[in-house]
Amino acid sequence: MTSQREIWDTRYRARSVKDVPAEPPSEFARRVGALLARASDVLELGCGAGSDAAFFASLGHRVLATDFSHAIIEAAGQRFADTEGLTFAVQDNTEPLPAPDSTFDLVYGRLALHYFNDATTRRTFAEIARVLRPDGLVTFMCKSIADRLYGKGEPAGTDMFHSQHLRHFFSEEYTRDLLAAQFEIESLDLREGDLYGERRPG
Repeated sequence: MTSQREIWDTRYRARSVKDVPAEPPSEFARRVGALLARASDVLELGCGAGSDAAFFASLGHRVLATDFSHAIIEAAGQRFADTEGLTFAVQDNTEPLPAPDSTFDLVYGRLALHYFNDATTRRTFAEIARVLRPDGLVTFMCKSIADRLYGKGEPAGTDMFHSQHLRHFFSEEYTRDLLAAQFEIESLDLREGDLYGERRPG
């Protein structure tokens, strides 16, 4: 069976970084950036092509941008090699995060945290809590049960379906339960977001 890393590496290697136009930061990154009033230490999980990470760095933050695809980390590292304050690293979000306790002011994940079963998702958020400073923020966007892909593929658990890869669709109830033990929820929105150039429920 093809691993998830192989699937994403193949997708990213299909196009040279030179052939992929630089993308503007996402709407979500702009919203989150407005919350950071001072220079901060930022960890991005699942950075993809690196546009959001580069945006945070352009605001004066120190950014560690991670993804489990070796191919995209190599490409993003080349594209943003001259961006001050930005470092890229390979990181599998099912593994412990590469930082001591209380390292980051912000942990940011856009469309990167809904690929795991419940047990793995809870371990990942426990790791996020560990590396976050006491007054830090965790901000993430994930697919919800309102997403049009909900129900597509083979059922793999509650609100989980496997179609090429596992997708875990978060309900409001699940998200609140997931965060309750370790985080204070300041905002939890179900809204349309910018997903690959389309307006879709999030």
